[in-house]
Amino acid sequence: MAFRDDSLTTMLGYSALTMSVNRAIQSFGIAAATGEICCVLTGHRAQARRREASE
Repeated sequence: MAFRDDSLTTMLGYSALTMSVNRAIQSFGIAAATGEICCVLTGHRAQARRREASE
C-alpha cells in the first residue's frame, strides 16, 4: 500500500510539469507520469499474483 501512496504523489508532481509553458518540461512530465503509472500497475499485478500463489 505504501508504494502506491508514494507513487501517487510522484505522479501528481510529474503531472504538474505538464502545465509548464516549456514544451520540453511538458514532454518530460508526460513521459515520467506515464512511466510511474506503468510501474504502479506492474507492482499491483505482481502483488496480486503473489497473493494468489500463496493461497
